[in-house]
Amino acid sequence: MIPLSTLVDVDLRRTGPLSVSHQGQFPAVTLSFNLPPAWRSARRSAAIQQAEREIGKPQALSGSFQGNAQAFQSSLATSRS
Repeated sequence: MIPLSTLVDVDLRRTGPLSVSHQGQFPAVTLSFNLPPAWRSARRSAAIQQAEREIGKPQALSGSFQGNAQAFQSSLATSRS
């Protein structure tokens, strides 16, 4: 028998996540936020997109809205078609 320590180095101080969330085939993270309720949906979407530009979000990083914000974005796309 060969001791496991001969084959692997176990470092319990450097553990990773127990699970990785995905959206489709890509790793994903959920960012939740609250905006003033008086803001219309268009203003909310514009504020988030402005924040993305200000922090210099890389082009390779994609973002999408979910829930009510996604429904609003879809209604805009439909009305422009």
